[in-house]
Amino acid sequence: MDMGFHLRAEQMLGRHRPAEVEHDVLMAALGARQAASPTARAARRNRPPEPGAPIVELLLAGPGWREAAQAQQGCFHPSARADTAGKPKSP
Repeated sequence: MDMGFHLRAEQMLGRHRPAEVEHDVLMAALGARQAASPTARAARRNRPPEPGAPIVELLLAGPGWREAAQAQQGCFHPSARADTAGKPKSP
């Protein structure tokens, strides 16, 4: 492992005490960054599927997975089904 960066810094700056991490400040900053992430924004826009929805049954491999796959019409997302409705499937 190359520790040259640490050794050079120690030579230039001398020994130092590590920065103290304030847990509450760190957690608040992390929460703010996560809330602003694209994943969090998408989660706020979309509702999770209801229990018993075909996608849930399919992903959990429940006893009705065959019917659920047919109900999903080959797509995981309803808008994808709408976009491809009536279009021929490519080979």
